[in-house]
Amino acid sequence: AELLGVLLKRAAVPLAGLLWQGVQPLVALVMHSEESGLLENACDVMVCLVQRSPAQIIDAGLVVPMLQCVERLLGPGLDDGACFFVGPFLTLLLEKFGSSFPPHVVAGLLHALVTRLARAKLPYLQQELLVVVARLLHQDMPGVVTALANAQVSVNEGAGSRNGMELLLSLWLANAEQVRARRARNVTITALCRLHDRCADDESLRSLR
Repeated sequence: AELLGVLLKRAAVPLAGLLWQGVQPLVALVMHSEESGLLENACDVMVCLVQRSPAQIIDAGLVVPMLQCVERLLGPGLDDGACFFVGPFLTLLLEKFGSSFPPHVVAGLLHALVTRLARAKLPYLQQELLVVVARLLHQDMPGVVTALANAQVSVNEGAGSRNGMELLLSLWLANAEQVRARRARNVTITALCRLHDRCADDESLRSLR
Protein backbone atom coordinates (compact mmCIF):
# COMPACT_ATOMS: atom_id res chain seq x y z
CA ALA A 1 0.00 0.00 0.00
CA GLU A 2 2.84 2.40 0.82
CA LEU A 3 4.52 1.85 -2.56
CA LEU A 4 1.19 2.32 -4.37
CA GLY A 5 0.75 5.63 -2.56
CA VAL A 6 4.18 6.87 -3.66
CA LEU A 7 3.45 5.93 -7.28
CA LEU A 8 -0.02 7.51 -7.23
CA LYS A 9 1.36 10.87 -6.13
CA ARG A 10 3.59 10.99 -9.21
CA ALA A 11 1.42 9.31 -11.84
CA ALA A 12 -0.44 11.09 -14.60
CA VAL A 13 -4.23 11.18 -14.38
CA PRO A 14 -6.46 9.55 -15.33
CA LEU A 15 -4.70 6.62 -13.73
CA ALA A 16 -4.11 3.63 -15.98
CA GLY A 17 -2.52 0.21 -16.29
CA LEU A 18 -1.21 -1.72 -13.33
CA LEU A 19 -1.51 1.33 -11.10
CA TRP A 20 -5.28 1.55 -11.54
CA GLN A 21 -5.61 -2.23 -11.34
CA GLY A 22 -4.20 -2.05 -7.82
CA VAL A 23 -7.12 0.01 -6.53
CA GLN A 24 -9.69 -2.80 -6.18
CA PRO A 25 -7.29 -5.06 -4.23
CA LEU A 26 -6.52 -2.08 -1.99
CA VAL A 27 -10.21 -1.65 -1.14
CA ALA A 28 -10.52 -5.39 -0.49
CA LEU A 29 -7.49 -5.22 1.80
CA VAL A 30 -9.11 -2.48 3.91
CA MET A 31 -12.26 -4.59 4.24
CA HIS A 32 -10.38 -7.62 5.58
CA SER A 33 -7.09 -6.60 7.20
CA GLU A 34 -6.68 -5.97 10.92
CA GLU A 35 -3.07 -4.73 10.79
CA SER A 36 -2.98 -1.12 12.00
CA GLY A 37 0.05 0.04 10.02
CA LEU A 38 -1.22 -1.44 6.79
CA LEU A 39 -4.67 0.10 7.25
CA GLU A 40 -3.13 3.51 7.98
CA ASN A 41 -1.17 3.35 4.72
CA ALA A 42 -4.17 2.10 2.76
CA CYS A 43 -6.34 4.93 4.06
CA ASP A 44 -3.68 7.46 3.10
CA VAL A 45 -3.56 5.97 -0.41
CA MET A 46 -7.34 6.23 -0.80
CA VAL A 47 -7.16 9.90 0.22
CA CYS A 48 -4.63 10.41 -2.57
CA LEU A 49 -6.88 8.58 -5.05
CA VAL A 50 -9.91 10.74 -4.27
CA GLN A 51 -7.86 13.93 -4.35
CA ARG A 52 -6.19 13.19 -7.67
CA SER A 53 -8.88 11.44 -9.68
CA PRO A 54 -12.40 11.76 -8.22
CA ALA A 55 -14.04 11.28 -11.63
CA GLN A 56 -12.43 7.86 -11.98
CA ILE A 57 -13.70 6.88 -8.54
CA ILE A 58 -17.25 7.69 -9.65
CA ASP A 59 -16.93 6.03 -13.07
CA ALA A 60 -15.55 2.83 -11.52
CA GLY A 61 -18.37 2.65 -8.95
CA LEU A 62 -15.94 2.93 -6.05
CA VAL A 63 -17.77 5.51 -3.93
CA VAL A 64 -19.97 2.91 -2.19
CA PRO A 65 -17.06 0.48 -1.55
CA MET A 66 -15.07 3.38 -0.08
CA LEU A 67 -17.97 4.24 2.21
CA GLN A 68 -18.02 0.59 3.28
CA CYS A 69 -14.31 0.95 4.10
CA VAL A 70 -15.13 3.97 6.27
CA GLU A 71 -17.86 1.99 8.03
CA ARG A 72 -15.41 -0.79 8.82
CA LEU A 73 -12.70 1.60 10.00
CA LEU A 74 -15.16 3.30 12.34
CA GLY A 75 -16.46 -0.02 13.66
CA PRO A 76 -15.65 -1.63 17.01
CA GLY A 77 -13.47 -4.40 15.59
CA LEU A 78 -10.38 -2.21 15.05
CA ASP A 79 -8.19 -0.26 17.46
CA ASP A 80 -7.61 3.49 17.25
CA GLY A 81 -4.35 3.08 15.35
CA ALA A 82 -6.07 1.25 12.49
CA CYS A 83 -8.48 4.12 11.85
CA PHE A 84 -6.02 6.96 12.43
CA PHE A 85 -6.74 8.57 9.04
CA VAL A 86 -10.44 7.78 8.73
CA GLY A 87 -11.39 11.36 9.67
CA PRO A 88 -9.55 13.09 6.79
CA PHE A 89 -10.65 10.32 4.41
CA LEU A 90 -14.32 10.70 5.29
CA THR A 91 -14.06 14.50 5.18
CA LEU A 92 -12.70 14.24 1.65
CA LEU A 93 -15.41 11.79 0.54
CA LEU A 94 -18.07 14.17 1.85
CA GLU A 95 -16.42 17.12 0.14
CA LYS A 96 -16.18 15.39 -3.24
CA PHE A 97 -19.30 13.21 -3.29
CA GLY A 98 -21.44 14.14 -0.27
CA SER A 99 -24.06 16.05 -2.28
CA SER A 100 -25.10 12.73 -3.86
CA PHE A 101 -25.43 10.81 -0.57
CA PRO A 102 -29.05 10.09 0.41
CA PRO A 103 -30.13 11.14 3.94
CA HIS A 104 -30.07 7.58 5.32
CA VAL A 105 -26.41 7.21 4.32
CA VAL A 106 -25.45 10.43 6.09
CA ALA A 107 -27.47 9.35 9.14
CA GLY A 108 -25.60 6.03 9.19
CA LEU A 109 -22.26 7.82 8.96
CA LEU A 110 -23.21 10.13 11.84
CA HIS A 111 -24.21 7.17 13.99
CA ALA A 112 -20.89 5.43 13.25
CA LEU A 113 -18.91 8.64 13.91
CA VAL A 114 -20.47 9.29 17.30
CA THR A 115 -20.16 5.63 18.30
CA ARG A 116 -16.45 5.62 17.43
CA LEU A 117 -15.91 8.96 19.14
CA ALA A 118 -17.34 7.48 22.35
CA ARG A 119 -14.73 4.70 22.18
CA ALA A 120 -11.73 6.66 20.86
CA LYS A 121 -8.72 7.06 23.17
CA LEU A 122 -6.17 8.78 20.93
CA PRO A 123 -6.46 12.61 21.03
CA TYR A 124 -5.71 12.96 17.31
CA LEU A 125 -8.49 10.56 16.39
CA GLN A 126 -10.92 12.36 18.71
CA GLN A 127 -10.00 15.64 17.04
CA GLU A 128 -10.44 14.36 13.50
CA LEU A 129 -13.81 12.72 14.23
CA LEU A 130 -15.07 15.96 15.79
CA VAL A 131 -13.91 17.85 12.70
CA VAL A 132 -15.95 15.57 10.43
CA VAL A 133 -19.09 16.07 12.54
CA ALA A 134 -18.48 19.84 12.64
CA ARG A 135 -18.16 19.99 8.86
CA LEU A 136 -21.40 18.06 8.48
CA LEU A 137 -23.09 20.53 10.83
CA HIS A 138 -21.86 23.43 8.72
CA GLN A 139 -23.21 21.77 5.58
CA ASP A 140 -26.62 20.74 6.92
CA MET A 141 -27.26 21.61 10.54
CA PRO A 142 -31.01 20.82 10.56
CA GLY A 143 -30.42 17.41 8.97
CA VAL A 144 -27.57 16.48 11.34
CA VAL A 145 -29.45 17.62 14.45
CA THR A 146 -32.57 15.71 13.41
CA ALA A 147 -30.63 12.54 12.54
CA LEU A 148 -28.74 12.45 15.85
CA ALA A 149 -31.70 13.56 17.97
CA ASN A 150 -33.63 10.58 16.60
CA ALA A 151 -30.76 8.10 17.07
CA GLN A 152 -29.91 5.90 20.03
CA VAL A 153 -26.18 5.23 20.23
CA SER A 154 -24.57 2.44 22.25
CA VAL A 155 -21.71 3.79 24.34
CA ASN A 156 -20.13 0.53 25.48
CA GLU A 157 -21.28 -3.06 25.43
CA GLY A 158 -23.67 -3.61 28.30
CA ALA A 159 -23.86 0.10 29.13
CA GLY A 160 -27.11 0.79 27.30
CA SER A 161 -27.61 3.61 24.82
CA ARG A 162 -27.98 7.39 24.78
CA ASN A 163 -29.57 9.98 22.55
CA GLY A 164 -27.13 10.61 19.69
CA MET A 165 -27.13 14.41 19.93
CA GLU A 166 -26.81 14.38 23.71
CA LEU A 167 -23.90 11.93 23.52
CA LEU A 168 -22.16 13.96 20.81
CA LEU A 169 -22.32 17.20 22.79
CA SER A 170 -21.11 15.56 26.00
CA LEU A 171 -18.17 13.98 24.16
CA TRP A 172 -17.46 17.19 22.26
CA LEU A 173 -17.28 19.34 25.39
CA ALA A 174 -15.29 16.71 27.29
CA ASN A 175 -12.71 16.46 24.49
CA ALA A 176 -12.63 20.09 23.35
CA GLU A 177 -9.14 20.61 24.76
CA GLN A 178 -7.86 17.78 22.56
CA VAL A 179 -8.65 19.84 19.45
CA ARG A 180 -5.33 21.62 18.98
CA ALA A 181 -4.81 22.20 15.25
CA ARG A 182 -5.87 25.71 14.21
CA ARG A 183 -8.08 24.65 11.31
CA ALA A 184 -9.71 21.99 13.52
CA ARG A 185 -10.39 24.52 16.28
CA ASN A 186 -11.87 26.96 13.78
CA VAL A 187 -14.33 24.50 12.28
CA THR A 188 -15.36 22.94 15.59
CA ILE A 189 -15.77 26.18 17.56
CA THR A 190 -17.83 27.85 14.84
CA ALA A 191 -20.03 24.75 14.60
CA LEU A 192 -20.62 24.83 18.37
CA CYS A 193 -21.50 28.53 18.18
CA ARG A 194 -24.04 27.82 15.45
CA LEU A 195 -25.52 25.01 17.52
CA HIS A 196 -25.85 27.37 20.48
CA ASP A 197 -27.59 29.96 18.30
CA ARG A 198 -29.99 27.30 17.05
CA CYS A 199 -31.06 26.31 20.57
CA ALA A 200 -33.48 29.26 20.72
CA ASP A 201 -35.53 27.81 17.85
CA ASP A 202 -34.99 24.06 18.26
CA GLU A 203 -36.88 22.23 21.00
CA SER A 204 -34.86 19.03 20.44
CA LEU A 205 -31.68 20.92 21.38
CA ARG A 206 -33.19 22.83 24.30
CA SER A 207 -34.43 19.60 25.86
CA LEU A 208 -31.02 17.91 25.90
CA ARG A 209 -29.41 17.23 29.27
